[in-house]
Amino acid sequence: MRIGPLNRLITIEQKAQTRDALGGVAAGWSEFTKAWAAINPVSGSSRYVSAERHSEATHQITIRWVNGVTPKMRVVYGIRVFEIISALNIAERNKQMIIVAKEVLDG
Repeated sequence: MRIGPLNRLITIEQKAQTRDALGGVAAGWSEFTKAWAAINPVSGSSRYVSAERHSEATHQITIRWVNGVTPKMRVVYGIRVFEIISALNIAERNKQMIIVAKEVLDG
């Protein structure tokens, strides 16, 4: 895989629980890894729910192989957040991965 197309630095995050100031548990996200990626839109849609417009776009995010990426994680690129739908090991060679992800755009 040529590095040229992998020109976006993304962060893959996993769910994490932390203690708040009162000793309670707060849900959040923590960094799993950073990776250089190519981000390509695949499809998009828009719908109205309760008089509010909700748009979403599906993207294909290509990175070098990272062990342990699951659909319970998310990808962050700048201020954009992508929910991982699937993480595919191309040709089962542990060299390249395609992450199919959904970006939800409200407003």
